[in-house]
Amino acid sequence: MHNLQVYRAAVIGAGPAGLACVGNLLDILPKNEKILWIDPNFCGGRLSSYPAVPSNTKVCLFTKFAEECQSFHSGDLKSLKILKEQLDGQKGCQLKFASELCQEITGKLLRNGNLKSIQSTVTSLKYSEQNGPLWTMETSNDKTIFKSKMIFLTTGSKPKKLNLPDDFIDLDEALKPGI
Repeated sequence: MHNLQVYRAAVIGAGPAGLACVGNLLDILPKNEKILWIDPNFCGGRLSSYPAVPSNTKVCLFTKFAEECQSFHSGDLKSLKILKEQLDGQKGCQLKFASELCQEITGKLLRNGNLKSIQSTVTSLKYSEQNGPLWTMETSNDKTIFKSKMIFLTTGSKPKKLNLPDDFIDLDEALKPGI
């Protein structure tokens, strides 16, 4: 299946980096420019995998993140209010607070009319300069093809599984406090 629209930008990934990228693009691009956003879950990236893990990032930096992009509409964010009123801005916090903030911002952005969201995984990327710079992306959903003038890969990282001895501690297990 082929999508005939050419997007001004495509952002692959919906963790904190994807949010920042989408927010900044919405803030700086003309309102008639369409942005494509692709992620399999739209749940704030891997932050949601580690809710009880303490952050080494100060709460004030999470609040600054939420207030930087006009398109985040930070004045309406309940999770931002919790960060500001209930937590010490000069200390870290459990990652669940950052995850909730990212998920709330994601929900707001997904309702933006200039943003087309696709819940999927990109399976191939191709670049061509034949008719001007253009990226072609294929997704795992029905092999749908999208085109964009710019692409931003904000997929972060995911731990790899290795074939190691039994006394090896997996990252996801190690990041579960109290176990």
